[in-house]
Amino acid sequence: MSYEELLKVIKKRYFEICGHHVVEASETGIRLQVIADAIVKFKDKLILEQKDTNLLTATGKALDEWGENLNFTRNSKKSTGMVRIFKAEGIEDELTVPKGTWLTLPGAYDLRFETIEEVEIEKEKNFADVKVQAEKESEDYNLHVSTELELCEEIEGVVNIINITDFEGGYALETDESYRTRMVTAFKEWMKTRKES
Repeated sequence: MSYEELLKVIKKRYFEICGHHVVEASETGIRLQVIADAIVKFKDKLILEQKDTNLLTATGKALDEWGENLNFTRNSKKSTGMVRIFKAEGIEDELTVPKGTWLTLPGAYDLRFETIEEVEIEKEKNFADVKVQAEKESEDYNLHVSTELELCEEIEGVVNIINITDFEGGYALETDESYRTRMVTAFKEWMKTRKES
C-alpha cells in the first residue's frame, strides 16, 4: 500500500470517528485521532473482558451490582387480574372503592392484592370490576378464577369479592444462573458488534 493510499484510509477513518471530513487538520493530527480511537477501543476491550470474568463468578448481591453497572435488572413479574366487588343490598348510593385498597385470601393473609385504580359501584348496580395486582413477585399469587377474597380493612357496604379472571403472570425473581446468562449473552453480542465496527 502506497503512502497516498494509506493516508486515504486514515482520512476515511478520521471521518468515521469525527463525523466530518478533514479540513485543516495536519496529517499528524489525523493519525493521532485514529490511534487514540484504537487505544480507547483496546482499553474498553480489556475492561469488559475483566468484567466478563467477574460476571462469571458473581452471585447474589455481587451479581446484582454487575447488573446495575450493565443496566440489567432481574426479571420478575407481579400477578394481575380482575375482581368483582359486590355492594350490599339496600344501598342505593354510589359506593367508592379507592385505588390502593388491599385484598387478601380468607385465612391466607400473607397473600395480598392491591387495587390499581379507583372504582365506583353505581347507584343502580350492585357490583363493579376492578384491576388488581399482587403485592409481591411469586407464582403463589397466580390464583384460579372464582376465588373468594376479602378486604384487609373493611369498607362499609362491600359484602363480597370474587376474581372474575385468573390471576396470572406472576413469577419470582430470576435465578442467578438465568440472570448471568442474559448478561453474558448481551455482553458477547456487544463485543461482536464492536469488533465488526
